[in-house]
Amino acid sequence: MIKWCPHFLLLFCILIAGCTPTSLSPEQAVMRAAASHNGVQGTFVMEVRQIGRNENAFFPDNRLFLDSEDDYRDPRNLCIVVTPALANALTIRFGDTLEHTLLHRRIKVKGTAEKVKIVIAVNGQRTEKYYFQTHLQLMSVDDLSLM
Repeated sequence: MIKWCPHFLLLFCILIAGCTPTSLSPEQAVMRAAASHNGVQGTFVMEVRQIGRNENAFFPDNRLFLDSEDDYRDPRNLCIVVTPALANALTIRFGDTLEHTLLHRRIKVKGTAEKVKIVIAVNGQRTEKYYFQTHLQLMSVDDLSLM
């Protein structure tokens, strides 16, 4: 029995060290997406700290943005992009507005987080200035759940 215990302990340590988390934080998503040309696929857990809608001429489809940070321009922000059709389907599923259902709640989202170039516009005109955000395009209502 004494000889078996050290081997068991060694095996246990090796298994634990090789384990990867089942979900990623927004910070992990941002860092891994920045290092990858194809983004990072996985399950992400975050608190929705801000919800915004785009209201500009470049994107007239009124997409919904679920942000992990209070300021969507924060480089640490993971932004979940929701089309109007999926926003409507989620509203029906949850039985209330997404602002009421999701704001300040923890969610789990499956998908691919990607680094996206955001061009800055002034007075409706694109400039040469830009910055990067990390976006995850929601593909299905089944890919988002409350925690």
